[in-house]
Amino acid sequence: LTESEKENFVQQVCDRRGVSRELAIRDVSDSVIFGALLLSEGFVHAAVSGSVATTGEVLRAGLRFVGPQPGIKAVSSCFLMVPGPSFARPLTFADCAVIPNPTPAQLCDIAIASAATHAALVGDAPKVAFLSFSTKGSAQHADVTKVLEAVELLRERDVDFDFEGELQLDAAIVPSVAAKKAPGG
Repeated sequence: LTESEKENFVQQVCDRRGVSRELAIRDVSDSVIFGALLLSEGFVHAAVSGSVATTGEVLRAGLRFVGPQPGIKAVSSCFLMVPGPSFARPLTFADCAVIPNPTPAQLCDIAIASAATHAALVGDAPKVAFLSFSTKGSAQHADVTKVLEAVELLRERDVDFDFEGELQLDAAIVPSVAAKKAPGG
C-alpha cells in the first residue's frame, strides 16, 4: 500500500473497529496484525506470517481480527508443501501446530478448513486423507477410533470434496501402495 492508502486504511480500522487512532496505527505497524487486518477487511485472500512471527503471534492476530470460517468451531493451522516436479500436486498438511490431540469433531473441522485453504491457495479440488498410523483397520487403538469417528462426522456434514481415512501417508499419496494397503479406497 502507498502511504496514502495506508492512511486511509488506518482510518477504516478506526471507523469499523471503534478503536483509537493510536491503537490503529500501532496495529498497522505490526506486520502480522496488518496482514490479519488486510485479510479481515477483504484486501487480500490469504496471509503468510509464520516465517516472521511465532505461532502464538499468528494465532492471536488471526483470532482477534479474522476468526474461524463460518460453521467451524476449531481453530487450526495447515501448511502447504510443493514436493517437486516428480510429484503430481501440492500437499496441505494440518494440524501440525495448534491442536496437539484433537477430538473427532475438531478433526472434522480441521479437515473442512484445510480443504478450503487448499482449494483457495492451489486452485485444485482438495482430496482429504485422515492420516493415521493405521491403514483401513491395520491397527486397533483409541487414536485410530478417533480418526474413524471424524470420518463419519465429516460424512454427515455432506461436504463437497473427496475424503478418506484412516490412512498412513504412503497409502494416501502413492497409488501403488494404496492398491496394496487400501484396495478399493
